[in-house]
Formats: sequence, C-alpha cells, structure tokens
Amino acid sequence: MPIVEIGAGLGDLTKYLLKLNHVISYEIDFDLVPILQQKFSDEISREQLRLVPHDILDCWDDTHLLDQEYRLIANLPYYVATNIILKALKDTNCKSIVVLIQKEVAQKFAAKNGEKSFSALSILASSIAKVELVFDVEAKYFDPPPKVVSSVVKIEKYDTYDNDFIQKSFDEFLRNCFAFPRKTIGKNLGSSYEKEAILALLEKYEIPTTLRPHQIDIEKYHILYKEIKGFPQ
Repeated sequence: MPIVEIGAGLGDLTKYLLKLNHVISYEIDFDLVPILQQKFSDEISREQLRLVPHDILDCWDDTHLLDQEYRLIANLPYYVATNIILKALKDTNCKSIVVLIQKEVAQKFAAKNGEKSFSALSILASSIAKVELVFDVEAKYFDPPPKVVSSVVKIEKYDTYDNDFIQKSFDEFLRNCFAFPRKTIGKNLGSSYEKEAILALLEKYEIPTTLRPHQIDIEKYHILYKEIKGFPQ
C-alpha cells in the first residue's frame, strides 16, 4: 500500500518514508521540485518515488485521491490541515492518517465527549476510525519555530463502518448540533428542525435538553442523526 506525503519540502521526511514503502509525494512549491528530483533521482528512476508538483486539494476528485488504497503520512501546513484530514476521512481508499499538525486541531479530532475540545470533528473522525493523539512536538524543533505547539495524530480507519458517517448530510447535522457550542443541544437543533419534534426525540432517547453539545456521547449523535435526517428543515 503506497504512502501519500503532502508537502515534501526538502525531503527530510520523504527519505524515511521511502524506507517503509513507495511514496507519492505532492509538492505545491515548484521551486523545490528540481531539488527533490535531483536528491531522489535513484528512487524516482526505480519508481519508488513519484513526485506530483500540484496542490493536493486540486488533485482530489469528489471521492478519491488515488484509484488504489493508500496511507497518508505528512507534516501538514496548519492553514490546510483540517480540510485535508476531512478529505482523507471521506476518501474510502485512504486507510490511515498519521500527520503532524497544530496541537489545538489535533485535540479536536482526538477528543472524547465531555472534554473541552470535543467537537463535530471529534465525532466525524471517531465514527469511522480509532483516533490517537500520539505525542507533542515543541516549537523549538522547527526552523523557524512556530508560535504554537504541534502534535502527531494517528487516525486508523476501521475495517468496516457505516457509510452514512462520511456523507454530507452527517456533516450538516453536526454543524447544526455544534452551531453554538455554549448553547444547549435542544436550542441548537431546535433552530434548524421543528422544535417540538426535536424535544420529543430528545425525550425518547433520554437526552436532557439542557446538555451542551460536548456533553453528549457519539452513539447518541448517531441515533439522533438516523432519526433526524428525514426531518424537513
């Protein structure tokens, strides 16, 4: 199974990934491509490394990045990290994600219900994968050092999962649930769906209307989604 790397840079990570498997590396900075081609000329000639000089977000179609299964391993730029991880989560050909990203974002993907960072991102990831916050990387290890701490997060997809949880309708449902994180789940959902139906549904599944979105466990969100997705908005 090939490894997809995003942002090869000068190849510092690439050289280690090549020891694991063949690599498809996307690099948006065209000035770096000749340097990488020279540095990894042997690996390229052996087809162990394929350099793709494009913005990876332009290479993703509606569903897949590659027409085969792959693993994503990368040091992601902070400004696109969330978007790329969400793309990979919905790509059924992507089997795992190991990325270095801003710690605050990593916590949102890895958080459990009840924790401060628990969010729609936590539910999206945990609905289809096992998510683990592996370790932190202090700013001093970067040149130049960023103003934030980074973290490695590992997302290993389950062998099977409900395809409903990678659909746009699930995203929209969760956005409604977390529209105002400090408001109660009853008020958030009541703003997007028929209020009386929401109150009846919460009562049916013994979910107090006074709970805030981060206080509700993932299984309850799955139940609510299955019930609500047919509701008129």
